[in-house]
Amino acid sequence: MITAIIIDDEPSALDVLNMQLRQFCPEVKVLELCNSGIKGIEAIRQHQPQLVFLDIEMPHVTGFDVLAATSQLDYLVVFTTAYDQFAIKAFKYAAVDYLLKPVDADELIMAVERVSRFSQKQDLAGKLNSLLKNLQPSLQRIALPADNGMQLVNPTDIVRCESDSNYTTIFLLSGKKIVTAKTLKDVEESLTGFSFFRIHQSHLINTSHVVQIIKGEGGSVIMHDGASLPLSRTRKEAFLEIFRKL
Repeated sequence: MITAIIIDDEPSALDVLNMQLRQFCPEVKVLELCNSGIKGIEAIRQHQPQLVFLDIEMPHVTGFDVLAATSQLDYLVVFTTAYDQFAIKAFKYAAVDYLLKPVDADELIMAVERVSRFSQKQDLAGKLNSLLKNLQPSLQRIALPADNGMQLVNPTDIVRCESDSNYTTIFLLSGKKIVTAKTLKDVEESLTGFSFFRIHQSHLINTSHVVQIIKGEGGSVIMHDGASLPLSRTRKEAFLEIFRKL
């Protein structure tokens, strides 16, 4: 029997995959269905499953964040993803299995069979690093519409993003600001897979450029550029969870 957890922010995807596993892979015992990255982290730590079916593009805490927060535990990973062909090759190169959405029953059966053949525990931290390294060429820059055309920006150079109605101001490490005709939600979607977190309705930050977290009433975050930003109460726990393993 293989113990497993499914993590996906889409309720229909959770239910369908759970149903497919019961129907086609009876050797897999699903311990919990998690509809967010933060719940997934908690479930992995609590149950310590042998296998995790993991969505990548989830709000606030992505699949990559889940891996980073639980890399000290040993479990096998099967990504459920809609990523492009290059990224899929990167998954394969990193020896991390994947299933394309919508999940095909035959592909699911083969993935579970491959998992059952693993005789050694997976070096998750090493595979994650390899995965991120191979994804880097396809995710290195994002295009932002600006007054003078399109601005290409490396996400690692972004300190934070601030909403201004239907526009977003991007603050870079260099001190430069870019005003783009994209909503903060659109910018957040463009940065999926990188270390960004929506700490407030108006603020999206690069967690790599956090200098200090103030946990007092309400809470706030001090960034590399000196900005002090409010931390939403509803997002505080998920945000702090990212840093607890550091």
